[in-house]
Amino acid sequence: MRLRDAACYLLLALALTATVGAVWLWRSAVGRAERIAPGVAELAATYPVSWSDLTRSQRSALLAVEDPRFFEHRGIDVATPGAGLTTITQGLVKRLAFDDFRPGPVAKLRQSLIARALDRRLSKEDQLTLFVNQAAVGSCDGVWLEGLPAAAEVCYGRALEWLEEEEYLTLVARLVAPGRLSDPAHADELAERVRRIQRLLRGECEPRGLMDLWLEGCAEAPE
Repeated sequence: MRLRDAACYLLLALALTATVGAVWLWRSAVGRAERIAPGVAELAATYPVSWSDLTRSQRSALLAVEDPRFFEHRGIDVATPGAGLTTITQGLVKRLAFDDFRPGPVAKLRQSLIARALDRRLSKEDQLTLFVNQAAVGSCDGVWLEGLPAAAEVCYGRALEWLEEEEYLTLVARLVAPGRLSDPAHADELAERVRRIQRLLRGECEPRGLMDLWLEGCAEAPE
């Protein structure tokens, strides 16, 4: 066998192996999504506060910061400025489909494939209800909080829909780094993030590319 023929056979074998591997990964992701989707939908229905209970401005602000194209993408978004590499759907998959998620290329690929499959089987409203009620928000009065409704009650003593705009945005601002930004030692950093979010919502700025989770593009220019 000539060297050129051997190289062609090797490339063909590698391509076939890659194809088989991709098919297996996709089928595995679909199977996982099919197994968890019914239970996840039932879980969403148990929460007393659903996505539709938030005010229109609260819903708009949360998506603008966390996942701007949530209603357009199919579980994965690697292009929208400020979105980062994890959509709301992928975040749900990380919590609900993995016993012990360990970051890495293979885990990220599996997470993304399951998110794609789950997005077809779980309504957008249910996904958002889960996110609103499960997202880590940091601590208030020494109590670690998960979910915006719980954080509103503990931090401000009111239901989520009755928060003032700045109070609500303060909770949303924490989501990027709940432990750090709920620490009183980082109060100035949290206040600055709230100001950046306010500028973003007013249309005065935009993130500097996909990975601008901290909204550096909305920082005030020095005088």
